[in-house]
Amino acid sequence: MAGWLRKNFSASFRSLLSSCITPLAMSLRSQALRFRHFSVTFPGEHIVQVTLDRQDKLNCVDKATSREIAGIWDQFDQDESLWVGIITGTGRAFCTGADLIGESARRRGGHQSVCAACLSVSNRAGDGGQSGTR
Repeated sequence: MAGWLRKNFSASFRSLLSSCITPLAMSLRSQALRFRHFSVTFPGEHIVQVTLDRQDKLNCVDKATSREIAGIWDQFDQDESLWVGIITGTGRAFCTGADLIGESARRRGGHQSVCAACLSVSNRAGDGGQSGTR
């Protein structure tokens, strides 16, 4: 189909058509969302909620979880049916930050330490990560 679109329609029309089709295909609700250290729910019609659930570590975020959460926010950005993103935590702490024990082992292996989910939200909002709505 992509080749047919390229041949028969201008770039601006293809872009418009893609924007109409893509949100349906990229719906966050339509995906199986199972993760080890957090859950994704939809408490309202236009709301996605990420709930950290690593109570034994006070919901600290390891590298894999950080990448997974960043992926959820990327999908949230593409899903026009969702307007509000909430991140919360179970237990007595919302989140104590990066998993430093896991990170120190990664550094010894020569890997760079970056909290992708935190940077992802902060960079998109342009306000230091304080905004979660569109």
